[in-house]
Amino acid sequence: MFNFFLPDYSGSVELSKQGYVSPELQIITETLVVRATNFWAYSALWGTESHLDPLNDEDIIVNYNDLIPLLDEPSELIERLNLVLMSGSMSDADKQILMDSYALTSSWEQDDQVANMVFLIMPSPQFPAQR
Repeated sequence: MFNFFLPDYSGSVELSKQGYVSPELQIITETLVVRATNFWAYSALWGTESHLDPLNDEDIIVNYNDLIPLLDEPSELIERLNLVLMSGSMSDADKQILMDSYALTSSWEQDDQVANMVFLIMPSPQFPAQR
């Protein structure tokens, strides 16, 4: 297999000091991180039917209808998101962040509340690095 990454590349001073390498981080730039986060925000938060023009057939529409009933039991919702978005690998600390978010957003519209939880998962370091 041909690899374009330098095997001894370290993405940060802290990793380098500890003797770690991260060749895959050579393709990560500040612009890429911001663009990806903006895309996830647009998709998760504003990509729902209630926020988009129904006449525009080029939009990707996210539907949270199956998840909204789980808001009555937030731990079940978090476990469902864990399974669907992170293949069951979500840490307890991340689950607590979502539980805290649930408490802080309890007065929001239900689809916005679910969308916020989805958005909190998507830019996390664990989301793209599932095992």
